[in-house]
Amino acid sequence: MYKRNEQDLSSRLNNRIEVRRKEKINTSLGVSYQEVFYKKIWANIIPLTSLIKNGQGETEYSQNRLKIIIRKTKDIQTTDLLIIESQKYEIESIIPNFNLKDRLEIRASLKVE
Repeated sequence: MYKRNEQDLSSRLNNRIEVRRKEKINTSLGVSYQEVFYKKIWANIIPLTSLIKNGQGETEYSQNRLKIIIRKTKDIQTTDLLIIESQKYEIESIIPNFNLKDRLEIRASLKVE
């Protein structure tokens, strides 16, 4: 009988997320940036925190933070955006896993007002 290894990465990557990159375009008003599709990747998404805070002008906002584990790649940048279930998450940090060198941990946050 096959016993699934807890370190097996392929069995844990069960969410398909989209990576978008900001691309510089020249317009008649000057330089602007536009989000373009870059690629789709498989990921393991772990919720970290969800906070509701008071903002300016008697408004409230929630801030959701996630830990996202993906296969190791060199082309993900901190300026990229991650689209998870039609919501845009900004990358806070990209941390390589030094014990198991086959994966990256990405910390991302969503701020909804």
